This record gives sequence, C-alpha cells and structure tokens, in this order.
Amino acid sequence: MTTMENTTHGPNSVETFVTSPSQAEKNYNHYDPTRERVPHKVEGEDDAYNNSSTDSSDEYDTDLEVEITGKPSSKTGGETDPDVICRDVYGRWCDKYPSRHKPFPQSHISKSLSEKTLHIKHRSIGGPAMFPISAALTNNFRVQKLDLDGADIKEEGVIYLVKALVDNVTVSHLNLSNNNLEHEGTQWVAYLLTKNNFLKHVNLSGNKIQDRSAYHIATVLEVNKSLDHLDLSHNQLGEQGIKLIAAALAYNSCLKTFRLNWNHIRRQGAVALSQSLKFNDCLRLLDVSWNGFGYEGSLALSKSLKENKTLRELNLSNNRISWHGALLLSRGLKLNVGLHILRIGHNPLTTTGCHDIVNAIAAGSSQIKTLDLEGVPIVAETEILSSFVRLKRDFLLLHGGIVYLPDILGERRERKKDHMEVVMEYIKATLTRPLEMLKNFDKTTSLVISQDEFVARLVKADVPLHKSEMRILANAVADKGRQSKTGSVDYKLVPIIVIINLLTKTTVNLVNFLPEISNSTVFVFIQWFYFHSFEIYKRRIIHSRGRDVA
Repeated sequence: MTTMENTTHGPNSVETFVTSPSQAEKNYNHYDPTRERVPHKVEGEDDAYNNSSTDSSDEYDTDLEVEITGKPSSKTGGETDPDVICRDVYGRWCDKYPSRHKPFPQSHISKSLSEKTLHIKHRSIGGPAMFPISAALTNNFRVQKLDLDGADIKEEGVIYLVKALVDNVTVSHLNLSNNNLEHEGTQWVAYLLTKNNFLKHVNLSGNKIQDRSAYHIATVLEVNKSLDHLDLSHNQLGEQGIKLIAAALAYNSCLKTFRLNWNHIRRQGAVALSQSLKFNDCLRLLDVSWNGFGYEGSLALSKSLKENKTLRELNLSNNRISWHGALLLSRGLKLNVGLHILRIGHNPLTTTGCHDIVNAIAAGSSQIKTLDLEGVPIVAETEILSSFVRLKRDFLLLHGGIVYLPDILGERRERKKDHMEVVMEYIKATLTRPLEMLKNFDKTTSLVISQDEFVARLVKADVPLHKSEMRILANAVADKGRQSKTGSVDYKLVPIIVIINLLTKTTVNLVNFLPEISNSTVFVFIQWFYFHSFEIYKRRIIHSRGRDVA
C-alpha cells in the first residue's frame, strides 16, 4: 500500500508516492485518459487497431462484438456518436490493460455508459476492472450518477477513478460504499473532493475508515464548496477522529446532509460534534444513530439546540440516552425553533423521559412535526399531551405502545420539604427580618421562647405548616440548639454574633458558638438568620453614613 507525501501535487505526478509504486500506480501513470477520445496506440500495440478497412471482431471474444462494430467507429474514419465512442474506448482498454489479469468487457457496463446512471452495484468487479471504465468516463457527458456499491474496487480502482473524475463536470453523484477503501483509498477520494467542484453527493459508507483518515475528511469539509451530501456511516470513526471532523463541520458552508450512523462516536467525540452545531448554519440533516452519545452527548446537544436554527432533522436512535439525557434534551427542544423531525427511538428513555420530551414540544416554541419514539413505550398522559400539540399543527408521534403504569426507573416524585425549609421560604416570601421575628415571638424580651409560645406564634403568622409539624420543629430547635433547662428555644447567640461581626467586620463561624448542633437543617436555618440580619444592619450603616456625608 502506498501513501501520499503531499496532496497538493495530486495524483498526476509520480512525486506523490513515497514508496515504490504498486501495479495499480504503474498503470495509473501509464494511463492518460486526457488523450483523444479513441486513444492512440500504446507501445507494443497491434497495428490491426488502426486498420480502417477491417472488422475488429477477431480482436477479442466478448458479448460486445455487435455493440462495438454495429455502427461506424473512429477506427474506420466514419461519423460516430459519443455513446459509441465511450463503448469503443471501454472495449479497447479492457484489452490494453497492462497486466496478465485483464478485465473482461461486460455488456451491462457498456450499455450503462450511455445512460444517466452507471450501475455496477454488488458486482465485485475488483480494482483492475476500473481501468477501462475510467478511460470511458473521461470524455463521457452522459453519466451523472456513478453507483459502485459493493464493487470491491479497493485502492487500486480508486486510483483509476480519481484520474477520470478529477476534471469531470458531469458526474454529481458518487457511491463508493462497501469497497474496502480503508485509509489509502480514502486519501485518494479526499484528494478528488478537494479538486472537483461538481460532485454533490458522495457515499463512503462501509469502507473501514478509521481515525487516521479523519484529517483528510476534515480537509474536504474545509476546502470543498459544492458537496451537500456526505455519508460516512458504517465505519470505524472514534472520538479523536470525530473531534477533527467536528471542528471542520462547525464552519462548513455547503454540507446539508451528514450521515455518521454506525460509528464509534461517544464521550468527547459526541460532545465535540454536538458543539459544532452551535456554529454551523447550513446543515439540514444529521444522522448519528447507533452510536453512544449517552449523558455527555445529550448535555452538549441540549445546549446546541438552543442556538441552532437551521437543522431540520436529527436522528439519535440507539444512542444509550437514558431518562436523564431525555430531561436535558427536553430543555434544548423547548427553545429550539428549527427542528422538524426528531428520531430518538430505541433508547432507555423510560416513560418519564418520553413525557418530558413531548411536554417540551407542547409547552415551548418547538416546531417539531414528527417525533419518533419507536421501541419506547409511553403512558396515556403522554398520548393525551400529544393530541393537544395536534390542535396547533400537524404532529406525528410514533412510539412503542401505551402502558398503564409508568416505569419505576426514572419515575420522578416530589420531595417532601423539611419543616425548617417551609419556615425559611415563608421568611423570604414575607421579607421578614429573622431576628425581629424571634423578638416578636418573645413578648417578655428574655431572648428565650417556650415551645408552646413558639408554636402559637407560628400559627398566628400563618406559616404553611400543620400544628403537629410545628411541634416537631419546636422540639428539634429546642433539643438540638441552645436550650434552657425548661426546654425553651434560646436565641441569645443570634444578636451577639451579629454585634461581633459588625464590630470586627469578619464572619464568625456559628459552629464555634454552637458546637452541639448536629442537625444540619437547624444549622442552616440559624446560619441564614445570622446572614440575613447582618446584611440588614450593614445596609443601615451604609445608608446612615451616606446621609451624614450629604
């Protein structure tokens, strides 16, 4: 196998090879399809080729005899049409292949040379067979689509093909899927795409492309200005390779469809690809199904969906996205205004995750018209919610069936608030100063409140707690905080700490004053009391000083 030293030289120069050339490269340099439509005699060629008065039927025994000799050809000096010339070139170069293993002409290929699509699908013709086909394509202005799926041309065949297509202005669709191109063949295709500005649709699926080929693919995304469809599915691109491709994709200005399904995209690769969508403004379809986006990819994708406005279809099927990831994606979908089709089936979303996604589509500014949750069951509430979306616009929900009970995994239950948290929320809502609230509870101004009085004052203040819960709270404060022998609530330390901090302008750790506090909630409550009071005193001092200066 060979490598290219500098792609700027192109395959037209022997200098591009840094190792001894293979037979394919020798043939490649020997073959020059830029000659006349009917090539000149090569060295050692039979003079019978140039005999204008004889038939060429004895040169080789194939099924192309009638097609080649049925009309006057350039060999006879008569008038010809382009179709006959292409078929004639194909037949000639099958015989002139400079190797013992010459490819046999095929009538199917010969006929297809005069059609818009050249089908050589699943024929396993091998690399040598591309030698005469490339010669015929050089001056062919009929073929617009070239389908070589499963032709097994490998690197040898790609070399011939690149020579023919590098200056071609007719072929716009090139299917090279399942041809075992690997790294070397991918290099040649990348070179072709950096030179040819007429190819729009390229399929490189199933070619064992790995991370070391990612640089060449990234170069194509940076340089090429005509490619709008690229298929790299069923390859072996991993994290490092996808990071290179994602960096180029972020600023690509022409690609509209990008298929990366069935690769090894996960973690850093998934994050990098998701982040590229923040900057890309031309991609319409992205297929990353059958990868491993997981939680990390979902988080990055959620942020990108909030900003991307051009992506229309996203396929995230089979990506190990759990209900955590579904919750993250729902936040991005709620603000996304461009996406129309989302496929996220066959993921462990659970019924909760499905409901979060549908709820985001219903409640936010989303314009999604098709939501594919194939293989994932939903609850009846989710189906009802989707019906409300249909009242606004056309909406299709595909799912794995309706179940009566939600999944235990992912079920979201509301956490019951602690009693002290309820009191803290009440104080914030009423803008009450904590220290003054305690003083209002303490009618005797002794800085000690009995538990009964504490509960009575909470009831009078309309704190949203049941009386039994207030009793539990009073016991917790009395038992765990500073308390008198009678079990009353003692709040002497609160004003002392405030005064100390006002004088020293430092923060005093309450743990030094209340070492016996073990209940974290009570500690947070008292700590919050202190800070709230301290801020009020500080503002009063600043205000009074400003007034004095004025």
